Amino acid sequence: MAEVAATLSGLLFVALSLKLNAVSKEERRWMLLVSQRSFFDLMAVLLLGLCFLVPVISHQLIGWGLLWLSVMRAIWHVNHWRSYHDVALPGTRVMEYIVPMITTLMLVLAGAGMLLAKPFALHLVYLMAVVLLFAACRNAWRLLVR
Repeated sequence: MAEVAATLSGLLFVALSLKLNAVSKEERRWMLLVSQRSFFDLMAVLLLGLCFLVPVISHQLIGWGLLWLSVMRAIWHVNHWRSYHDVALPGTRVMEYIVPMITTLMLVLAGAGMLLAKPFALHLVYLMAVVLLFAACRNAWRLLVR
């Protein structure tokens, strides 16, 4: 999982460098915001994967890390929503507002579950990583074809 996120974040940089002129234009500001969100989602998956690569790590440490990541994610998304609200494309509000909120709530639940050593927490972390990877790939595709 961590390897996939690292590879995709590198490819995101390549895609942005190919379309650097388009991203820098003011009327295409949404491209920059979508790429920032994709990069942040990929970094969240990378951090999740790296947490589980450590051989002897306690559930409490992973739980607090997940809660910290969810707080950082919530702060980042509030700032992103303020900026993206002006340039949101029609029909993308659910994917740009609701899905990130749900994944952040899943991250909070997974962090609390890891602190309490509940078995469902690992399933939530896996599900969230898949959702984040899917969303980042979807956004990268949008950047490539527009």
